Amino acid sequence: MVNLTKSKNKHFYRKTQNQGQDTYINKLDSAFQEVDPYTLYENSLGKNQKRLSSKNLRILSKTVPLQRALSKITNGVLNMEWKVNAPLDMEKNNPEQAEDIKKEIKDSLLRPNYSSQINTYRKLVYSIIDDLLCLNSATIERKKGDKKKPFWMWVCNPSSIEINKDWTPQNSGLTPKYFEITKNNDYTELYEEDLFQIQLSSNSYQTNPESPIEIAYRMINYWLGITNYQGKTTSQPTRNSIICLEDLEDISGDEGSELEAFREWWQTDVVGRGRHPIIGGSVDIKHLGGNNDSELFPQYTEFLLKIIALALNMTPRDFNITEKDNRATSLVAADATYQDAVLPIAQTILESLNLEIVDYYFPGFSLDFVSLEPRSFEQEANIATDLYKQGVITKNESRDRVGEQRLDPKSGDIFSDGSNLHDKKNPEDSSKKQDNSSSNKEKTSINSKKQSSLI
Repeated sequence: MVNLTKSKNKHFYRKTQNQGQDTYINKLDSAFQEVDPYTLYENSLGKNQKRLSSKNLRILSKTVPLQRALSKITNGVLNMEWKVNAPLDMEKNNPEQAEDIKKEIKDSLLRPNYSSQINTYRKLVYSIIDDLLCLNSATIERKKGDKKKPFWMWVCNPSSIEINKDWTPQNSGLTPKYFEITKNNDYTELYEEDLFQIQLSSNSYQTNPESPIEIAYRMINYWLGITNYQGKTTSQPTRNSIICLEDLEDISGDEGSELEAFREWWQTDVVGRGRHPIIGGSVDIKHLGGNNDSELFPQYTEFLLKIIALALNMTPRDFNITEKDNRATSLVAADATYQDAVLPIAQTILESLNLEIVDYYFPGFSLDFVSLEPRSFEQEANIATDLYKQGVITKNESRDRVGEQRLDPKSGDIFSDGSNLHDKKNPEDSSKKQDNSSSNKEKTSINSKKQSSLI
């Protein structure tokens, strides 16, 4: 029988086999203790560490790679044309009223408020995407307006908003859904009609999952460390070296010694004035730090940028890594960035604005992108022209695709053959009439046959 008993020394384990037999000492526990692989796995994921604060995430977002990613995604979203759709019955029965309401919605979205900071659609989208990449959520305060401006919107700091755990759909309107925490640890009650949140990702076990920047923060820290080393190594006027003067007799380094005099001369003439050092005797120099470009670790820097791009659903080419690149691969990379990084965020923002703003104040109206494919203006104009000539879309719909302002319904809702969109008959009604006409013809033919037989 094998027994494992702990010895008097807590760093050792003694294994005994039966009584009276020899024993042996195992390896030191403190140095060679076996680690659970699952613990190593959790530590590698940072599971045992606390979540990063919103302040630290904001600081990380100001680094060059993340600012590049924010600019790339934001410009892609802003270049996507969108339009306001009205209910079909209103478009058919009262097109002028539908156009007026669509114009009010569009104007309110383009000018969400009259503040001095985030007062345009571009600034609104930029701040929303910045919050989504940093904190995985964006918070927008809304308020009902008047007839000229039907609603107002302001972007709030998500880190100052807390969700009320006691809120349920059953007590909606009676219990506040959010609390806004102020600097004095006071709070303001906010109801669901006052504020709504946009989340980039979600799951069933976290109130607010990790943002893309929080997922990539380890690689960002490594990138900051390597760039700091590269900057210090290449920006110094003189290289870090150890100079060994073998002919000096007094190397104590005390004041007045030969070594101290040589050090003062070096700092004054070589480092300070930039003079070329010339000395006599036997000198041995040992250089410290990077001696060439390879010792600045450029390949490791590119590797970190590739991992950061992976966490943001982007490609290395977005961070100016263009090795083994050509025109074909660059187009593929641009399309991959659009499909994986730009389009999901654009659809998340559009879906939230649809549910929480447009349909909330104007039921039946909706926002929609003109196109979900990355095309140039010339390509989009050619497609719009072809669809209009083929009679698929009207003149106003073709103008929507190229971002031009709509014409009035009488002259704009016209097909290429001159027919009006609102005068076109329902295809189901026409098919029913055709069926009725064919059945009537069959009935008349049957009656004529009966009459001829009787005769």
